[in-house]
Amino acid sequence: MGNLTDFFAASAGGQTLEVISGICDGSSYTVDSGTYTLADVTANQALTTSYAAASGSSIAYTPPEGATHVEYEYGFQLSWTNAHCISHWTLYLDSDEVTQARRSLSGQYVEDFITLKWVFKIADTADAANGVVTSWTSNKTIEWRAREYGTGNGLDKLHYTVYWNGTSSGGAQHSKPTLKITAYKYS
Repeated sequence: MGNLTDFFAASAGGQTLEVISGICDGSSYTVDSGTYTLADVTANQALTTSYAAASGSSIAYTPPEGATHVEYEYGFQLSWTNAHCISHWTLYLDSDEVTQARRSLSGQYVEDFITLKWVFKIADTADAANGVVTSWTSNKTIEWRAREYGTGNGLDKLHYTVYWNGTSSGGAQHSKPTLKITAYKYS
């Protein structure tokens, strides 16, 4: 496809350099910075009381030259069929936790598609807690990790809906997650 700035004029504030956006079905995408393959998520994922990578959320990415921001979005189906369910989410860039991106999801009997988003910055001073790095010239792995609050307040599954199409039993369906990366350049 080429660089997006070949097709769209830059605004006064910045430019979109490239976008990778897809369903986690194993497809590959070639953009200016390289070729990226999204995970093929074929199974539901149950959370436990220990943090684990959310399937489909992990990608090793290198932004194109000149990028100053990398926006990362992970979308997934969440199934809560217990009276009160809580999950905790934390974002990693390689081995560094972005502590300011911590999220908790809570609800009762909820079936919902959730999108978690964060914007990483490439700047003069690093700040791991906020996802700021001084250099990003090779692959860094971006990944959400999740756990349930406790065994009595846990999720049924990720990538799964129980009450599909008006049925409470036998209506369960797998639902593939999505992933989107957008690299920007601000002057």
